[in-house]
Amino acid sequence: MEPIIATEDLKKVYRVGKVEVPALRGVTLSIEEGEFVAVVGPSGCGKSTLLHVLGGLTRPTSGKVLVDGNDLFALSDGERTRFRRHKIGFVFQRFNLLPTLTAADNIRLAQHIGNGCNPHRFEAVTTLLGITDRLGQRPNEMSGGELQRVAIARAVVCEPKILLADEPTGNLDSENSRIVLDMMRAVNREFRQTIMMITHNPEAAAVADRIIEMRDGRVISK
Repeated sequence: MEPIIATEDLKKVYRVGKVEVPALRGVTLSIEEGEFVAVVGPSGCGKSTLLHVLGGLTRPTSGKVLVDGNDLFALSDGERTRFRRHKIGFVFQRFNLLPTLTAADNIRLAQHIGNGCNPHRFEAVTTLLGITDRLGQRPNEMSGGELQRVAIARAVVCEPKILLADEPTGNLDSENSRIVLDMMRAVNREFRQTIMMITHNPEAAAVADRIIEMRDGRVISK
């Protein structure tokens, strides 16, 4: 079977005026379906840029990105947007929930946008993540750990092939970090959800099946 994510000599250079700033310097890697992979490294090593490229949010300067057998940047902008909507879920450090909506409505909005999501998935996901008693609450009525579990539910409710998580425990205390990581592990195992998680926290990375280490825009261990 082909890996669900594969990159070949991936490079990304940002230009600031006349200065070129390389963020990725020839990254080649692969992730198998159902894997839980953590990407670690110091700030500025390129790990968040890598996540944004794999999610189709940032175009690489050169190289190839294959996601579920599709050459991601051979797609038109519209095709890539539709592909991302159905194949990739995102979880961010700052949760990004709509403050005027309840937890349930934030999750259901993702189902509406996804168009064709299995309606029975809502109950399965919210039960697994332990948030059924918080579904009527708005974001300002929930703890950070609860907010991140709602964000994870929103990201996976439409059964994307891939979940990309950027520092999902970065705004949480140690207890809530442990709970969220346990929930991500449960989602990975229960739904065979492929997860790539960016983190600077060695304890968070230890939850993953495999750790990819980056430095200076390169993969130094995978």
